[in-house]
Amino acid sequence: MQYYRCKCGKTESWGSMGPRKCQGCSECGTTLNQGPEYHKTPEPHEWVTRYSEITGKPYEVCINCMELKEESD
Repeated sequence: MQYYRCKCGKTESWGSMGPRKCQGCSECGTTLNQGPEYHKTPEPHEWVTRYSEITGKPYEVCINCMELKEESD
């Protein structure tokens, strides 16, 4: 198991595989990595439209990290 964190330390992750390149900290704006020399700006999410199997309504999700895009009203 590996430990990953952002530059400011407010966002962290544990796992055998590293976080996706589009995942990062909302506070300092850096990716999660194992050392300070590897922090970068996160890449943009790649949004795709999916449909709920229950309601049939469309929603958008990142194909890399599976983060849901918040609806804008």
